[in-house]
Amino acid sequence: MTTLAFNGSTLKTSTYVDGRVENVALDALGNIYLSGSEKGGSMQGSTLGYQPTPAGGQDGFVTKLNASGTSVAWSTWIGGSGDDRPHAL
Repeated sequence: MTTLAFNGSTLKTSTYVDGRVENVALDALGNIYLSGSEKGGSMQGSTLGYQPTPAGGQDGFVTKLNASGTSVAWSTWIGGSGDDRPHAL
């Protein structure tokens, strides 16, 4: 994941995220939320949320990064036995 300054002239953050990121959102404090999907991969960070392991097939994930994009607050899988992916945050 890479973020640029509002005018696109400066790199603000850049970090590797395992999986296909499809949605990005910010909260009022500037924390970054990512969602996407991955098939049997590893989870971002070590603090796991609601669903700590994938359930099968392709599963969705949600990851929260701090406002500077330098650390993972939490990550969780979201999915059942089939193929799943989030469409929005």
